Formats: sequence, C-alpha cells, structure tokens
Amino acid sequence: MIIEIEKKLKNMILKIVKNETLLSVKGIPKKIDVFRGIIPYEKAGEILPAIAIRASKGKNYLEKRELEVSVIFETTNPNTEIGYEEHMRILQQIIDEVISKGTVDNIAEISPEVNWEFFDEQAYPNYISHIIFKIISRKAYRTDVDAWILGE
Repeated sequence: MIIEIEKKLKNMILKIVKNETLLSVKGIPKKIDVFRGIIPYEKAGEILPAIAIRASKGKNYLEKRELEVSVIFETTNPNTEIGYEEHMRILQQIIDEVISKGTVDNIAEISPEVNWEFFDEQAYPNYISHIIFKIISRKAYRTDVDAWILGE
C-alpha cells in the first residue's frame, strides 16, 4: 500500500509540474525531475530542479492507517528574489492541487491539513522546502474489528 500511494502521489505531482521550467545548476532551463525516495544527491548538479516523494512516517489505528508522505522540493536560481518567488509559487501550487484532489485514486484520502516548511537556512543559490501530506487509508488487518465496533 505504501509504495502504491507513493507512486500515485508521484504521478499527481508530475502532472502539476509538467509545464514548469526552471534553471538548472548550470543555468540552463530544465523541467522538474520527480523521484520516489530521495533526490540522488550524488548527481545534484545535474538534477535540480527536483522533487522527492517518500513515505516518512505512519501509524496504524484500529479503524484506519495514517501515512505521512514527505515531498522535498529543491530548486536553484542565482537571483535571490526570482528564485524564492518561483519556488514558493510552485510549492503553493503543489499543495493546493494535491489537497483539492481529495483522494489518491480512491484507495486513500488526502487530509486538507498540510504541514510545510521553507528551511530557514538555505544553501544559496538552492531553495529547499518540505511538505508533509497526511494520507488516510483503509486498514489491511483485523476485519473482525468492524463487527466489534458496530456491536455485531
């Protein structure tokens, strides 16, 4: 279930940023790469701008499963004002469009409660932010609990 949610969320974000072109580390306009897991930092000079999507935390309850999915967004631009503005614009677009979907392909709900952070210390000229989406999915265990909760 975790991998399936990551893959589907990756596809959602790919559609959101597909028309975005930002500067690469080499100063050449480039589309945003989207990864599952982590941004391959050994190739950071070739990859930015990039997004990494990964399940970062989860908790199983008797009646549901909650999953926190982290979206790490990294861009670069030597012009501080332009770099900051384009980063924040895309960050807001990702948040708004993901939560407006409401579900991940009918297998999980996307909570409208989103945490995000634009890190205080940036590695100029790179801009890094972290979004945490809460995903609520069906349980995959103890189906007998439904009858117990409903008093059957």
